[in-house]
Order: sequence, then C-alpha cells, then structure tokens
Amino acid sequence: MQHKILDWHRAQTKQRRWFWQVPANVVEDESESVIDTIVDDKNENPAEIVARAQDINRVLDALAMMPLRQRQVFLLRAWEGFDVASTASVMACSEGSVKTHYFRALQFMRTQLLLGE
Repeated sequence: MQHKILDWHRAQTKQRRWFWQVPANVVEDESESVIDTIVDDKNENPAEIVARAQDINRVLDALAMMPLRQRQVFLLRAWEGFDVASTASVMACSEGSVKTHYFRALQFMRTQLLLGE
C-alpha cells in the first residue's frame, strides 16, 4: 500500500508538471499559441525554488524515517485528505488507532523538521 501511495503521488506530480487541459471553449488562433496566452503570475526567484526543493527533500527524508503505519496514516490523512473513518476503513484498523498513529506521525514530523533548521 505504501508503494502505491508514493507511486500515485509521483505520477500526479509528473502529470501536473507537463500536462494541462485546455478549456473546450478556447479556439486556437493560428497566430497565437495557447502557451503564449498563459500568464505566469509568479516571479520565481531561483533561490526560493532551491529552498522549496530542499524543504520537500526534508519532508521526504522525514517520511522515510517514519514507522510504516505512521507513514501510511500520515499520507492518507495529510496528503490525501481522508477523514479518520475512511482512513480506518482503508487500513483495516480502528479509528482510535488511526488517531494515535496520526498524532505520533505529526509529532515525529515536527521534531524532524525542527531539527533540520
């Protein structure tokens, strides 16, 4: 289950990076490409991009060090947005167990991320 969750997140990230949907009501003009009409509102500073990448790597490293059940609960609750009941159903455990694992996962993540600063 752990590998399937991570594979799904990687696939979604890759897909969002390279593909997007063009609205059906947009008529492409020969002189102007759809890509040319997209406005980038972000003023991306390369230093900020590197800092974000380092933050993501720190989170992924902390996830790798986390115990398996805590990692699974954390991914389902925090990344997937499942509620306690859905997470318990998916993991075939009690809601109390989900709450305990999630609380411990949050504590672990906080300590790991604070140590890295």
